[in-house]
Amino acid sequence: MICPGCGANIPDSASFCSYCGKKIERLVVESTVNNNIKEVKNENVFLGLIGGLIGSLAGVASIVLLSRIGFVASIAGLVMAICTIKLYEKFAGSISKKGIIICIVITLLMTLLAENISFAWQVVRELDAKGYKGDFFDIFFNLYKYMGEGYFNNSTYFTNLGLVYLFNIIGAFSLFKTQLGITKK
Repeated sequence: MICPGCGANIPDSASFCSYCGKKIERLVVESTVNNNIKEVKNENVFLGLIGGLIGSLAGVASIVLLSRIGFVASIAGLVMAICTIKLYEKFAGSISKKGIIICIVITLLMTLLAENISFAWQVVRELDAKGYKGDFFDIFFNLYKYMGEGYFNNSTYFTNLGLVYLFNIIGAFSLFKTQLGITKK
């Protein structure tokens, strides 16, 4: 072991450096390392997944509400990412790289869900404006079927979806990057 005071090579079992007399604080470092290892072992991925899904609902709500007023904003992606990560970590007990990857997948899937809700809602509004009665649940659950049959403008859907993903990536990228950089487990 190397003495932190003078840099001399001393035996691993030494409590004090025989050259400079500095006390070796080995037990504190080992305790910190063991606590970090314990946190990783205590990560409950299933509960974290539940927490991440619950947290992502705030992002879904922000995407849907912003789309209702005609905006696509990166703040919605940031809201989703923060809530997903924080609730994952709270429910799981800690977060590892696996947890961050789960949060990224949740964010991507819930963004798709939010865009599908927004698009179905928009279709219902347009149908109602033309005098037809639109059924939200029918449109939502059969969205891709109706798109395949040519009832909707697919380019509008995919353009909006691309914009939502782009803005969510802009909003959430730095948070996920920071979390992956901090989490070395």
